[in-house]
Amino acid sequence: MKKPSLWSRHPRGGLNSSPFKHRLGSRGLSGSAPYQATLRKPDRKLKELSLLAKSHQLITSSLNLKEVLTFIVEACTDFMKVVACHIRLLNEENELVFVAASGAYKDSQEEFRKLKVGESLSGWVVAHGEPLAVVDVVSDTRNVHRQLSQKYGFKSFLGVPLKIRGKVIGVLGMNTAQTRHFSEEEIQWISSFASQASIAIENARLYEESREQAKQLALIYDITNKIRSSLDLETIIFQTLA
Repeated sequence: MKKPSLWSRHPRGGLNSSPFKHRLGSRGLSGSAPYQATLRKPDRKLKELSLLAKSHQLITSSLNLKEVLTFIVEACTDFMKVVACHIRLLNEENELVFVAASGAYKDSQEEFRKLKVGESLSGWVVAHGEPLAVVDVVSDTRNVHRQLSQKYGFKSFLGVPLKIRGKVIGVLGMNTAQTRHFSEEEIQWISSFASQASIAIENARLYEESREQAKQLALIYDITNKIRSSLDLETIIFQTLA
C-alpha cells in the first residue's frame, strides 16, 4: 500500500502540513525548471546547508538594521531565483509596511501601500502565521495589488512569516516572472532562512533602540549639567554683587 503524502492540495495556494497547516499538492509540486534541476544534484543538501550557514554568519555579523534587511532580500532573490523580494514589518499601528526590497519592488515601494493584517497575500501570511504559495497572483482575488502585479509581470508568489518567539513580526515575500509551483523543499529552506532572518532583524532593532536610548540619556545628562551650571553662575553673580 502506497504511503500517503504529508502534503495535500489547497485550492488557494496556502500551505498546511507539519509544520505548515495549508499544504502543497500531494503530487509533490515542482519548482521552476532551472531551480528544480539544481535541487536534483547529489550535493543539493550540502549546498543548502552551506548557504544557510553562510547566511547565518553574514546576517548576524551586522547590527545595522538597514544592512541586515538588504542582505536578507538580496540573498533570498539570488538563491530562490525570483525577480523580486520584499520584507514587510508590523508597525506600531499593526500595519504591514515595506522596509526592504529587491528587484522590481526596489524602485516601486510607494506603489505598494501599507497592508492590514489579513489583507492581501502578505497580510494572509501574517494573519495565519504560515507560508503561502500562490501560482497565479493576477487571478487570486486575495491579492489587492493585482493590477500592479500585472504591470510588473509578476506570476507566482511565495511568502513566509518572520517570527520571534512564536510571535509574527512581518513577512518575507517573493515573486517570479514565470508561473512557478514552489516545491516542499524550497518552502522548508526559505522558512529556515526566515527564522534566521527574524533573529537578525530583532537583534538589529534592539541594538538601534538601545543606541537611541543612550543618545537620549546623554542629551538629558548634558541639559541637566547646563542647567546646574547656569544656576551656579547665577548664585556666584548674586553673591558677588551682594
